[in-house]
Amino acid sequence: PHPAASWLPVQCERMHPMSLSGSSSSCTASAASKVWEVVGGAEKGGILVRTERETSSLLCSERLGVGALVKELELDSGRLHYELLKGSGPRSGWVSVRLQDKALALPLDGIWEVAG
Repeated sequence: PHPAASWLPVQCERMHPMSLSGSSSSCTASAASKVWEVVGGAEKGGILVRTERETSSLLCSERLGVGALVKELELDSGRLHYELLKGSGPRSGWVSVRLQDKALALPLDGIWEVAG
């Protein structure tokens, strides 16, 4: 089944920064699944992650680390539902891609697809 089909919105599991090395997951060229890189929150250890789309939903105890790569599951009004591919932070959740005039996450030009 597709990973999004089994995603539970309350899941906020920590993934070790190097846990994907050596796994069968990889990124290959394609436009099927957009990959984003976390670029904001350096001064605070990453960006806030919530369990649901609404900014009033439960906050995960950990932040999504700067430099993390995430797979886009859904994008709605500046809120990104993601699955962690590489880096530190919750395995899945919702983040804002911008905060006022500051980018928190940027798409990697639609050239990546998750394979594996």
